[in-house]
Amino acid sequence: MEVATATGRQAETRERALKHLWALVSEEEATAKLKRTVWQRGTRTELVRIFLAGKENEVAWETFTGGPVATQLWPEMASVRGKTHPHEAIACITGCFR
Repeated sequence: MEVATATGRQAETRERALKHLWALVSEEEATAKLKRTVWQRGTRTELVRIFLAGKENEVAWETFTGGPVATQLWPEMASVRGKTHPHEAIACITGCFR
């Protein structure tokens, strides 16, 4: 992203990267059983991390609730969501969205 920023193409590069990651999510989640080991994180998890890091909390929440996400991310997502939607944060912690 440093090069993209230096060339004035940060927004365009970010959009291309996100589009690629969403394509990977679609591909991963289209298979009946995910063919990755328990040690591999799903791309959806990485997208949630990206959105949380960018303070895009609503997009992070939509991504989080849209499919499988690593359980290690649940407490952080619950903490962020709890600031605006406490009842949803509680459900997040208890795994009701899974």
